[in-house]
Amino acid sequence: EDKVLQQSSLAFDVSVEEIFPTLISGACLCIHPGGGRDIQGMFKLITDQEISIVSTTPLVINELNQDPAQLATVRVLISGGEELKPSHITNLIDQTRIVNTYGPTEATVCASYHEVDTLDNAALIGKPTTNHEVWIIGDDNTPLLRGMIGEIAIAGSGLAQGYVNREAEEEKAFVKVPFAKGGRIYRTGDLGCLTEDNQLKFLGRKDQQLKFRGYRIERAEIVAALLQIKEVQDAHISIKVLGQTAH
Repeated sequence: EDKVLQQSSLAFDVSVEEIFPTLISGACLCIHPGGGRDIQGMFKLITDQEISIVSTTPLVINELNQDPAQLATVRVLISGGEELKPSHITNLIDQTRIVNTYGPTEATVCASYHEVDTLDNAALIGKPTTNHEVWIIGDDNTPLLRGMIGEIAIAGSGLAQGYVNREAEEEKAFVKVPFAKGGRIYRTGDLGCLTEDNQLKFLGRKDQQLKFRGYRIERAEIVAALLQIKEVQDAHISIKVLGQTAH
């Protein structure tokens, strides 16, 4: 009996989550041609069609968060594709069920998810789905302990065979290991860590890492510290390199 919003481009893997679970469940697919570029049109379609499930990116969710009254019929709001920040859902957290999902196209869209119950855990991406394994690994392709920051790697069903005509990238991204289901993992290029209760936490892209006087610094950790200040709604780190000593 659900009505699901279809707002993603067919070139974007989120469209797979919108279309196929809806059709195989016998639910109704409501197509919004304007997508995330037309927020007002999205509000109108949600209201007119009484849409109950919306799956979209955090940036679109941030826009929807500005007028939560128009999402009164939405029972599930699914976020994916980027980091979900507390500021994106301040008005929606008490109104609807919010699920934060994670997974690149190379792992067939969704590899893990977490139901967000407080603003503090908006960045959590939870635990793997039943047919996936998600690991936090170091540069030597071995798993890291809880609390240690490393690269998110995925194994299991739905993992891509590789890239067409991109052998160099494929060799770097798809790695054979003894500990993972199927004997291979996909290195996502995303940073994360495991919390004490075995929840995955997303910390941004690996290429956002800085090195200063020999110390590795995660931009995401600086942003997280700034967001602890109650007057700060959002934060961004911009780095200016002086001379040849800073990286």
